[in-house]
Amino acid sequence: MLSLNKIKFNEIKNDDLRMILEWRNDASVRRNMKNKHVITFDEHKKWFNRSIDDISCEWLIVEYDGEQSGVVGIKEINLNKKTCTWGMYLSPNIKILGLGVVVEIRIIDRMFSQYDIKTIWGEVLPHNKIMMKIHKLCGFEIIETSSEIITISMERDGWVERKNNIIKEMMIK
Repeated sequence: MLSLNKIKFNEIKNDDLRMILEWRNDASVRRNMKNKHVITFDEHKKWFNRSIDDISCEWLIVEYDGEQSGVVGIKEINLNKKTCTWGMYLSPNIKILGLGVVVEIRIIDRMFSQYDIKTIWGEVLPHNKIMMKIHKLCGFEIIETSSEIITISMERDGWVERKNNIIKEMMIK
């Protein structure tokens, strides 16, 4: 049984960069990214160095039941407008059915509680049906659709009730 309590978010450290790059460059992960090119370690290191000092974003390693399982980015955090964007991907080695839903629930909670966000924005590639299904389950609505990207958003209002319904339906503890 999946458990919300088994999810931890840890700050990305230098020692994590090679592992994250390996996940990100895996074909199964890359095909669901806007930027599909294979990233070099130098590019990756530059991204990390820019990100660690950027107060408008937070990049985290997802840990599930003690195993490093994915990456989550909360980006474009605007405390005045109470908005942000976000994205995630799981390690291609992780095959836990429903883990994406559990991670999404926990990161939404984090955005709402830690940053007092009112509106969360995101983007999904049209062919990424699994991610779109998870987003819709959590309450994201489609704002705009093109052949290249689907823009989604979710308001804070009603989140607790939606979350409790998901937990009950999926028997998450």
